[in-house]
Amino acid sequence: MVSVGVIGKTADARGAEYNGPQTQSNGPAYFGPAPNPFPYCDSPTYFDPFPENVTPIGRMDVGDMASVTTGGVTMDLVIASGGNEFSQYPGFFPEGGDGGSGDQAKGIELGEGDIAVVSLSQPLFYSQWIFTDVDQPGEGFTVTPAWTAPGESAVFGGDPDFTFAGTTAIAVELDDTNGQSENAESINGRVQVDFLGAVTGITMERTSPSQGRRRRSNVERRGLRRDLRTSHAQQPALLGNDPVRHR
Repeated sequence: MVSVGVIGKTADARGAEYNGPQTQSNGPAYFGPAPNPFPYCDSPTYFDPFPENVTPIGRMDVGDMASVTTGGVTMDLVIASGGNEFSQYPGFFPEGGDGGSGDQAKGIELGEGDIAVVSLSQPLFYSQWIFTDVDQPGEGFTVTPAWTAPGESAVFGGDPDFTFAGTTAIAVELDDTNGQSENAESINGRVQVDFLGAVTGITMERTSPSQGRRRRSNVERRGLRRDLRTSHAQQPALLGNDPVRHR
């Protein structure tokens, strides 16, 4: 597992290890398997999958939305911008359905340059977000939190072959380095981004490969863990601006 701390304070896991549903090859998206399965609070709550993911709706265009409410909090997702105009994405696709032959119904799939914005109906503390099927170089994301006040971020890779180069206090950059193909639901192709502080949502932009190369891949955003408590955050996996470490 790779982990990197973005800002130099500390936070400790507080609750029990996640033991809920695990994402399967036929979907839909769940929080597990999680590179960092420990919450920062005693009693975390996990969002249900988007209904649009449970019964995949196929291709989405700019302005199209998905929405789910769990525990009285609503999470809305909107496609804010389309990237490569020749790409079949974004959308929620079943295997062998409107997407490619290998697509599986495990989250929102974004093509190169696509941007999706997630908005929450109230600020959430210590939210944890999963990105999956990020198993090839150039299939990464830029993830920008909407803080209520500047907070901290931590990033966890499911195996040692991820890079977070370019990550700053403003946005997290994540990408694969070795190009080893992984099953879409495998932890080895998953990256987790934890925000230590209150956010009202995130913006996620799918990497645009350099030199005009066209890529199509089932890169998907997965389930989110949320916490409504304001308990003190202590240490995640790694502290401060230290180099990336393996653990």
